[in-house]
Amino acid sequence: MLTPEQLNHQWLNGPAQLPYIIRFSQFQANPANVSSVHLFEANLSQNPNNPFIHHAPISPNFPGFFAGSPEQPPTLEAAPVESQAGNSGLVSTGPTAFPTAGATDLQTICWTVDPLPWNMPLFFRWWVAPSRVGHATLYDFWVGQFVLRCGPTDVEVFQDTSAHGDYSSWASVARLPLFSGVGPIPSTSFFSQIFNANATEVEGHLRSLLFLPYRRQYVYLESSYGGYGVFKATTSAQGNGLSGNQADWAIVQNRHLFVAGLTPGPGLFQIQKLKFADGPGKFNLEPFVLDYLPSVSPANSWLFDRRDTPQGSTCTHTTPATPAPYTFTYNTIDQCTAAITIPTDDQSRTFGSTYTLTPGTDPTNGSLKTYTPMLYSVEARVPNEVVIWPKTANSVQDKSIAAPSARVKRAEIHVELDTPGRFRADLEDLQESLAAYYFRSEFPLAFSDTNGNPGTPALWTTLWLGIADPVETRELRLDSNAPREMGAVGVDFWKWLNETPMRDTRDWTGFGHIYTIQAILQQAGISIAGWDGPAAGTVVSKSVNGQIQDVFVPDTAGLDDPLGGPPNDDPTTQGGAGGGTSADPVYSAWRPHIQPPDSYGSFIKRIAELWSGWNLGFHADGTPYYHRWDYYTASEATFHKDQTSGDPHYFHASVHYEPLYPDANAVALAAATFSGSVISSSVWIDAASIQNGSAVNFIGKEKALFTAIPGVLSCDSLNKAARAVFERARRRRLRVHFSGTYVPTLKVGHCFTLEGISGVWRLQSFSARYERPSWNVAEMEGELVEAGHS
Repeated sequence: MLTPEQLNHQWLNGPAQLPYIIRFSQFQANPANVSSVHLFEANLSQNPNNPFIHHAPISPNFPGFFAGSPEQPPTLEAAPVESQAGNSGLVSTGPTAFPTAGATDLQTICWTVDPLPWNMPLFFRWWVAPSRVGHATLYDFWVGQFVLRCGPTDVEVFQDTSAHGDYSSWASVARLPLFSGVGPIPSTSFFSQIFNANATEVEGHLRSLLFLPYRRQYVYLESSYGGYGVFKATTSAQGNGLSGNQADWAIVQNRHLFVAGLTPGPGLFQIQKLKFADGPGKFNLEPFVLDYLPSVSPANSWLFDRRDTPQGSTCTHTTPATPAPYTFTYNTIDQCTAAITIPTDDQSRTFGSTYTLTPGTDPTNGSLKTYTPMLYSVEARVPNEVVIWPKTANSVQDKSIAAPSARVKRAEIHVELDTPGRFRADLEDLQESLAAYYFRSEFPLAFSDTNGNPGTPALWTTLWLGIADPVETRELRLDSNAPREMGAVGVDFWKWLNETPMRDTRDWTGFGHIYTIQAILQQAGISIAGWDGPAAGTVVSKSVNGQIQDVFVPDTAGLDDPLGGPPNDDPTTQGGAGGGTSADPVYSAWRPHIQPPDSYGSFIKRIAELWSGWNLGFHADGTPYYHRWDYYTASEATFHKDQTSGDPHYFHASVHYEPLYPDANAVALAAATFSGSVISSSVWIDAASIQNGSAVNFIGKEKALFTAIPGVLSCDSLNKAARAVFERARRRRLRVHFSGTYVPTLKVGHCFTLEGISGVWRLQSFSARYERPSWNVAEMEGELVEAGHS
């Protein structure tokens, strides 16, 4: 943000402050007070640039006490300011009751003719009488829906909680010791406790209080004593319903400004609209480092700013480039020094950017610079690049050829829904033809059917594709010409996903869950060619709140619903209750964890398990799948009970059934609120599973599943996630196990039928074995296609 000029002593009390002072002519008051000169404007200390509003004493003990406030003519001591209680007609929209009944001695002094604009930052100044004169000085400043009660040591904040904003009911929302050196004090609604328990002695002096709405739902207070505090203005960030430059967050409402007081003698106060530096203010972003040379030129959209730009203020940045020659000094206690690189091997590149901030203007007076841009965080989003594996593949056939050579003796594949698939092949190596692989791992590993064309890989059918574990090698004889046995073991692409920490820690809130998973798979170097599941939405570049951003556009079928979370960055589209389309500057449920770091696998698995409830994994041939458990319902193959109908067939004697009862019939999820407290979804209950004995998923008792989503979610997003988990957990599942012919084209999650057995079955897993010269049977597991609940 830009610097408030009121904190600059060379600016304060000078001629530049005059346009920002809310003058007496902009207030209205009881005419009797004005005509009797009990309320008027006069310069402080004969400074023509520093007018204050002066008033007569407001005290039940007057005239027994007198505070020698400067520049008070004797006529002010004649009578206190009259109560406004009998002049309700003069206060058309004024308060009808002060917060807390015990404060009845405070009197309304004046109120503005016009309401203040939304979220107007203010600077309050007032005179505090010496402690020796008697009772303490109190001032109430009514700003929007709040009252700031400024006592000897504390500032207590009250909020109008009435249904129609008529000041008929109040709540104490904060109590901050801004004018003392003690720690926080519990909030109270008792007027008698506005005084701090610590004895305080002061001489007559001026005090000031800075009032700054910020961060979409908070207000920052800072006193002339150096004390500061923050209170929450709304339970969640929401827009004010306006458009154009006046579109803003609904933090402090546009109401009249009131001033009330209780002073043992004549008093004075001044209220200024906060003035921000004219700008442009500039700063250099701390440089960020990429581990590689980007394949594309830097673009302005690489930097994603979370910011607010109220009332025409701006916050812009330059396109990332080689940073300015500036040494950033770090506190090594909190941050480790940068790693030492080897110049000849270093592929990293360092980028920087310059930010420029300009203030916004008062909507009632365009010459006043009363609003500042707020920059909360910056994310560097650099496009990823996919490259082909740099080493040429080495193919091994399943037949003997002239040495040096190798052959596959046997192989086994196991694939299961939502579980990493595995592969093992036993090879025989002659004359160390595979010596380069004896001590290797982590390389891509494929097992293919050549379809009779061993010399033309383009015609092969991939049966399994994944990543190799360390290769096992066994010496049969200590002779280089002797054969060696090798075990090539592999895991599907979950190996890469689960073992690689995420370097990209952007917040994916607001992007479709399908789009997000596809993007992360590609970041991890995994192709999404042959994607098995619904199509993802798209992302377009669009100007949002003055910044070019990636905006998610859902798919036409509506299946790629955006990951819900905190309210979004654009106040014109946020109502305060719905799931967001971008991230608020709070910890999001859909931002990868940094400590401990998320892996690519743990993050996308969290999306699948706790947001959509879908199946996620890889088929045997390496293609990714992501869809609902009931996405496929039509049979793609029929297994016959004998060989008279040709392949495929199953062995009837091996068929057996296994019922799996619901994982839960009562589900609730927990997350965090915007303030960091715990929030719980509604409890989703399958009553039939508990009470109806004829229901297919009947258990007869409550079986609960309660878990948490780490991060902040809105209520509707949390309930949506809970329902997705509930729909999957409540199902009764009927499984069938059998041995049958291996069918490479039948993939897990897809459907088949068994001749002579009713129903359609969804393939859950298979284990296929190959021994030269052909495949043997596969062990398969299917699940009946049914709702699984009543």
